[in-house]
This record gives sequence, structure tokens and C-alpha cells, in this order.
Amino acid sequence: MDYKFFLEMDHYIGPNLTVSYLEISTVCESLSNPCRSQSFPRRDEMHDIEPYKARSIRFLKCWEIADVCFKPYLITDDTDLAPCDPLIESARQCVEATFPEICNKEGHHHGFGYVILHTGEMKTWLLVNWWAYGDIALRMLVAAEPGSVDFASQDHRHFHACVWEHVVIDYERDAWVKHMMKRKSDSKAYLCDRLRDGEY
Repeated sequence: MDYKFFLEMDHYIGPNLTVSYLEISTVCESLSNPCRSQSFPRRDEMHDIEPYKARSIRFLKCWEIADVCFKPYLITDDTDLAPCDPLIESARQCVEATFPEICNKEGHHHGFGYVILHTGEMKTWLLVNWWAYGDIALRMLVAAEPGSVDFASQDHRHFHACVWEHVVIDYERDAWVKHMMKRKSDSKAYLCDRLRDGEY
């Protein structure tokens, strides 16, 4: 045992307290594996994790909003959802109404971004991402209740993205690095570099 260990033992049991071997072993275990001393939810208290099932991801026409050209994607398990669906139009109207003010508050941006509209189980999610400061993707999160086209801000929540949304996020990250983060940026190539429609 080293000196640091004795200091930790002193902190746990005090300098003048006699303890049993079992008690010392318990302290040693908590020091070597601190996660064991934390309270984690039991398996039966956690939400069930469903087996992964691919969802349809497809590209929509670009949106030009507040001097930013967005590459919009639709994620759904309903392959029959048409691009003219009222949900898609409502999503665009939401971005047109809310994004300019948020964009102006943040300031500097590069004029490009991507949008993810995802008809999920909990909500219909709308992730608005735009590139700024060279290598940072800023984000605005809104959502609508299932079956509704009324979107509301979700920035008070701590959600980032789900596994299907990350397919688009990761692709767009690579496209930005490939076409924009080089000596001579190629914005046209970035806009043309789109995730292929399909099941992911």
C-alpha cells in the first residue's frame, strides 16, 4: 500500500478507529471500483432497449432561410410520406419563423447547414444545424407531438440526437471536413454531397 492509500483510508475511517478486516475490504472495494458505491437504476427500472430496425432516410430540396442554405433530410419508418406532406411544410415554416432571430443572436456563420426532420415515436423531431466559426455545428431543436404539425422549442431539454439522426450528423460532419476544411473550400461540392436515400 502506498502513502496515498493510507491518506484515503484515513479519510474514510478516521485516524483512531479500529475496524475489522471485512470493513477494510469493503472500503478497498469502493476505492478500486467507485461505480459500485453509486446508485444506478435496476434493470427492471430502465426502459427496454428495442432491437435496432433500419429507417428510411431521404433528402429533400434545399431550404434557403436567413442567408443559410440548409440540406434537409427526412427520417421515417413510413416510406409513403410524400415530400409535399403538410408536416414537412410546417417544419419549414417553423424554421423560417424562429431561426433568423436565433441565428442573428449567435452571429458569425458560413451560410450552410442541414436539417433533420424525424417522425420518431416520442415526438416528431426537427434538428436545425448550421456551421459557424470554421468547425462548429450549432443546433436548434424543436418538436411536435405525434400526429401534430405544431412545432415548439425543445431547447429546455437535454436531448442531442438518436442513433438514426446520427447517420445524417456523421455524414454531414465528414462532408464538411472533406469539402470545406481545406485550403480552398468548395461550397458547391459540399451542397452536392448528400447522404444517399435508403434504409439505415
